[in-house]
Amino acid sequence: MHATLEAVSIKEDIGYKAVAAIVARWISREGKWAEVRRVKSLGLEEIALKKGHRDFVVIVPARSVTGEGKVLAVLPDRQQQTVRQFLEAMPKRVKRALRTVCPDMDEGFLNAVKEV
Repeated sequence: MHATLEAVSIKEDIGYKAVAAIVARWISREGKWAEVRRVKSLGLEEIALKKGHRDFVVIVPARSVTGEGKVLAVLPDRQQQTVRQFLEAMPKRVKRALRTVCPDMDEGFLNAVKEV
């Protein structure tokens, strides 16, 4: 968390394309709800894929009621509508168990949570 793909590439001493491929292969842009039982808390973390202010995604980490952490999805942009659509797609069983949502400092994230 809180690192660009470029920073991870440098830190782990692997190529940028390899890091991007790992993210693309292992992290969904939509929630894999069949794999999710009961989520206690959900985060909405904005990160930059590249240095600068143009190429952002939203990481959606979650913690289950048993304490297990997991990244549920990587949303393709930081738009309020994208976040809202993701939250609306959550199954009712997941929403019922959810106790805490921790949005990044973005007001759009907070508004999306309030709307859903």
